[in-house]
Amino acid sequence: MLQYRRDIDGLRAVAVLGVVLFHAFPKALPGGFIGVDVFFVISGYLISGVLIDRCDRGRFSILDFYERRVRRIIPALAVMLAVVTAVATLFLPPADLRAYSSALVSVALFSSNILFWLKGGYFDGPAQEKPLLHTWSLSVEEQFYILWPFVIWLICSRFGRRRAGLWIALLTVVSLAVSEAMMRWDRNAAFYLIPSRAWELSIGALLATGRLPVPATRATRDGLSGLGLALVVGGMILLDETVRFPGVTALIPCVGAALMIHANARGDTAVAKLLSQPWAVGIGLISYSLYLWHWPALVLPPLILARDLAPAEILGAVAAAFGLGWLSWRYVERPFRAGPTAGARRLGPLTAAAVVLVLAGGAGLTLRAVKGAPQRAPDGVLQAELVSETINPLRPHCHVLDGTGRAPPIAGCVAGGEGGGEPRVLVWGDSHADHVFPGVAAWGAGRGLPVRQATKSGCRPLLADGGSPFATAECLAFDADVLRQARAEPGLRYVVISGRWTSMLAGDQRDPAAREAAAYAALDATLTRTRRDLGPGVRLVLVGSTPEFSFLPSKCLARARFMRIDTRHCELAKAENFAQAQAADRILTRLAAAHPGVAVTLPWSKFCVRDLCRTTRGATILYRDDDHLSLDGARLVMSDLNTVLRDQGV
Repeated sequence: MLQYRRDIDGLRAVAVLGVVLFHAFPKALPGGFIGVDVFFVISGYLISGVLIDRCDRGRFSILDFYERRVRRIIPALAVMLAVVTAVATLFLPPADLRAYSSALVSVALFSSNILFWLKGGYFDGPAQEKPLLHTWSLSVEEQFYILWPFVIWLICSRFGRRRAGLWIALLTVVSLAVSEAMMRWDRNAAFYLIPSRAWELSIGALLATGRLPVPATRATRDGLSGLGLALVVGGMILLDETVRFPGVTALIPCVGAALMIHANARGDTAVAKLLSQPWAVGIGLISYSLYLWHWPALVLPPLILARDLAPAEILGAVAAAFGLGWLSWRYVERPFRAGPTAGARRLGPLTAAAVVLVLAGGAGLTLRAVKGAPQRAPDGVLQAELVSETINPLRPHCHVLDGTGRAPPIAGCVAGGEGGGEPRVLVWGDSHADHVFPGVAAWGAGRGLPVRQATKSGCRPLLADGGSPFATAECLAFDADVLRQARAEPGLRYVVISGRWTSMLAGDQRDPAAREAAAYAALDATLTRTRRDLGPGVRLVLVGSTPEFSFLPSKCLARARFMRIDTRHCELAKAENFAQAQAADRILTRLAAAHPGVAVTLPWSKFCVRDLCRTTRGATILYRDDDHLSLDGARLVMSDLNTVLRDQGV
């Protein structure tokens, strides 16, 4: 039987501290998120060890297994959900409460990983506004353990413990291959979904079979456990959200955790002694409850206060999470994990868990049914929420997201003019072209010019036959297809070219002049080819950079208005992309001067005095998120297009 090991609780401490520090201070520990992978390996080792041992001794019981999982998972989770739901109901505005209600239902169904996969990436900005985001890992574990007992029972009963390791190793390799394949298809799916994560738990299960001999010499065990600790801690320090993860990169924390679990089995290594220190064991004991509480403690205050937390406030939130984690462990986890586990009494915890999950799901469905209770909202809240949810009407059909290098069809992607006839104006670019399209369409309607949209997320309008450092092959194919379609439009008179130019100048800033020069050359070649292919009768309009913020202005306004606090920090703030925007606008201005028939309009001057920028104009909200304009913002940006064209002789 598996014996209690203090070093494994210490390893839990390393894992949870990595996750907490990453969420509290991402720049201080950019790879701390791999603590979850360490948890997966630990869980696979401990739980599979119990299953294999009971199978060996002829005492295997699915009911017993689920009863133990329920005692471990549900009570602390239920208390956290009850408290967070009460806080959310009292303090979150309707749109946030609606989003929370969907997450609550998914947690009750152990499917929150699927919901969050559908709603965006773990590292995306909006992820920081989801109080139950961290439950994705619980869903992965529980989905795994729905089937895993049957897998272990089948392997043990058919092949015995000696051959179980071979079958588990095969399953591990298959799941790892699936994970790597999914990374090529959808990184978010690979991150959240069980097929690409199962191998991390089965690595722990492989250790639990006991078929891997523990190294005989102390020096070897010290070396392997030291390497394991270096992989985990080094990964937390050196990895970040930009790496390909999980896939094979996740072998770093998983192999590191497995090495420590295996090499520390006799408890005599330096790493085992370090992990067995009382402080580490203490944090490890409360690690589950601490994990449950740390994320709501960090996420709810900024939502309620409608602003980022100061460093001292973040430390306070972390301290509160530790306090709540200890209380949860002492008064919820420990009492419920003890108790009878035999006979009919086993059904009690299972029944209670079912009731708790039904109540949680029912609460979520109720909050969703009442649409977040909008009657609670003071004046101006619903208006701000509506802005954050309003998009360009043509976006669903005419803005390409992923997976294709083909431009959208012209039919159905034309607005303005006389009933949306043959396009006279083309709007071309990435999501920053999509967000100005309503403004261009309004301008076109005023002049009787139908306006067509051809945009794709993440694809700045660039043309390069031999590849480009600023565009993927898919984006280059898309842009070439847009130009091909434009050549076939004899009535085309204007092409409005817009992109998130600042992202071309972000990244490695060791030689910004060289990066500027490369960006200028790429855009210069694009304009040259476009002018050549479309002819001198088509005028080109370059749209400059849009101010970007570290927060969502429309949601900030909704939250501040809901709590009846000062909204000035939502309405006037420093732009995050000032330096890159100034460089990008200089490039565009030079290009317009160098190419006949090319004009440039610079939105920055309509919003900002240097880096201090407005997100509103009177009662009008100009942004729908941190870097995309609202419909009113788009109309403001393009309102002087007639003047720009006249003054620049285009």
